[in-house]
Amino acid sequence: MNKILGERHNLDDFNQELDVQGNLHHPCIVAILGIVIKPLCLITELCPYGDLYSYLHGDEIMSWHLKLRIARDIASGLMYMQSQTPPIAHIDLKSPNILLRSINPVEVCAQICDFGTSQRVLQPITVAKVDNPTWQAPEMLKSLPYTFKVDTYSFGIILWEILTREKLYQQFLFISDVANSVIAGERPGPSLIRVLGDSNS
Repeated sequence: MNKILGERHNLDDFNQELDVQGNLHHPCIVAILGIVIKPLCLITELCPYGDLYSYLHGDEIMSWHLKLRIARDIASGLMYMQSQTPPIAHIDLKSPNILLRSINPVEVCAQICDFGTSQRVLQPITVAKVDNPTWQAPEMLKSLPYTFKVDTYSFGIILWEILTREKLYQQFLFISDVANSVIAGERPGPSLIRVLGDSNS
């Protein structure tokens, strides 16, 4: 079961992604099965349930067992990346970059994908690599040096999404307002209505 993720126009970015992701071997990280030269793209294992963001905002009932399994899988993949020598920072960790291979909580459900911005962290990173502030850690938004620990912040935001199944920062009209809010120390709050309304099984 293979899946072509998409065309990569920048050869350097493609080689970077292939170098990092191709050397990661963990059940909670999407495995690269091959490459295609024309068009330039990666072939990965198939995750038939799509990305986590779309699934969370769909109509499917999610049991607590499934929510916990997805959270555990992401944490497991992230811990594996951060335990490498040197540690690997994904830098663009977000629910759209989590794919679901299963919705059966007794097996691996979630896998981290899209390593186009990832890199091995030998020293603090000073270059901004992503533009969307929704899942970004404050130090990135402040243009301060950062490390692989920014992924832990992003994981916390994903946990909020899994818990509430709501979209982030809906109160803001502009992306710049989201960035300013995070820099000011504001974080998403709980939504008990949605939490209690989901499946308790």
